[in-house]
Amino acid sequence: MDDSQEKIYRCKLCDSLFKDSDMSEEHYPARSTGNEDIVALDIIKMFETMQSEKVYSEIEKRLNAGEKSEDIAGNISDSQLTTSLYPKGRTARTLCRKCNTFLGKYDKAYLRFFDLDGNPKAIKGFQRQTKYQVIKAIYAKFLSLPETQNEKFDFVDFIRDENETSYNGKWKLYFVKRDKRSDLMGIQTSHLKQMSQRKSSI
Repeated sequence: MDDSQEKIYRCKLCDSLFKDSDMSEEHYPARSTGNEDIVALDIIKMFETMQSEKVYSEIEKRLNAGEKSEDIAGNISDSQLTTSLYPKGRTARTLCRKCNTFLGKYDKAYLRFFDLDGNPKAIKGFQRQTKYQVIKAIYAKFLSLPETQNEKFDFVDFIRDENETSYNGKWKLYFVKRDKRSDLMGIQTSHLKQMSQRKSSI
C-alpha cells in the first residue's frame, strides 16, 4: 500500500488526522499493569479439573518434588484452562504517537497506584499532581476502547492540560476494593489478599 492509499485516522486526544504509520499501538490498560497476554478461562473445564483425581495426584506429586503451589497452579491454568486471546495484550490505534507519548507520564503515576493495590493510606502520601495524573490515566484509557469509538468525551481537555485540576463533566470514577463478593465466584488472583469491600477515594 503506497502513501496515497494509507488509511487515515483521527487521534482521539488532539483531534488531528494522521496516516496509519503515524498512529501508535497503545495498550489499554497500560502494558506495565499486566496487559501483556490476555487469556480466556474455560469455567466448565476449571470445575472439572478441580474435581479430577488425576490432577490432584499430579499436584501432590509436584509438591512433594519441591515445586511451589503458586507455580503449579499457574502452570495448570496456562496449559489446561486458558486460551490466549490477545498475546500482546489489548491494544488499539486511536492515538497519534505524540499523544501516546504524552500520556506516558500519566501511566507512570497509575503504575504506582496499581503497585500499591490502591491502598488508601499509601495514596494519601502521593503529591496532589500525582493523584491527578492517576485520575487522568484512567480517563485516558476510555479513549482507546473500541466500544467508545463514536463517543464524544467531555473530559478530553481535562486530560490534554497536565496542569488542569478541575473537571465537572458527566463521567465519574469510583474505586471499589475487591473481595470475594466482587470477584468472580470468589476466586481471587494470587497477588490479591482478601480485603474488605469499601469505596476509597484519591
